[in-house]
Amino acid sequence: MKTLYLFLFILPFLSWGQESSKKLSEIKLYTNYNAFSSPSIEIDTNGVLINKTYKNSNGLWFSPALTFSLKNKDFIEIELSRLNFSKNKIKNTVTNDTTGNTYSVYGNTELDFSLHIRTEYQLVLFKNKDWQKLSAIAGLSLTPYVNRTIIQPVVSNSFRQSQTNVGASISLIPRLKYKLNEKWFIDLNTPVIIGTFDNHSKRTENPTTPINQRRKTTATFSSPFELGFRLGIGIFI
Repeated sequence: MKTLYLFLFILPFLSWGQESSKKLSEIKLYTNYNAFSSPSIEIDTNGVLINKTYKNSNGLWFSPALTFSLKNKDFIEIELSRLNFSKNKIKNTVTNDTTGNTYSVYGNTELDFSLHIRTEYQLVLFKNKDWQKLSAIAGLSLTPYVNRTIIQPVVSNSFRQSQTNVGASISLIPRLKYKLNEKWFIDLNTPVIIGTFDNHSKRTENPTTPINQRRKTTATFSSPFELGFRLGIGIFI
């Protein structure tokens, strides 16, 4: 499984050496807002099919990107779509009215880490048109990701848990780029995810459970309707 994780992150860069001429041409900063409606079919460790539907919307965060121009006037873009680390602590205590002693009844420390990297090939449309300001582009992207969560309880009747999600999504990204002047431009695009592979692993450190049964893994492939709205501002290099 570790080999699969490594492959998902190397895959976007495998074709990098195939194009002999690349030039850094643009630096961008995107805003992001996403709306999800995601039906999926999961297969658990016992081979049971599970149908699920997940809906969510989220934003607003920012992500930087580098765009490289190619000989054929198309582009390749690399974006740090998401990089996040957070630490949350929850603790509930009760004080005994008789003795005055305070003790914990619930609580944990939760560590979260996520990393998403998008690689996109951008096909410039209507190259023969003499458009001075506006460009129409069709993009196809692959976004490998990893999300890791560790939950450490503070009470003895709960157990340490760790969860890992590793996968990749494929998106179609129509975009319009408008040139403000010789140095600055704006980029409006709407990513549409057409497929996602996700491998979810959860391990609970319950001492009454045999070590080889503490981890549960679920593989999922879904074709969600996930639509993003992104406005980027960029600078020509």
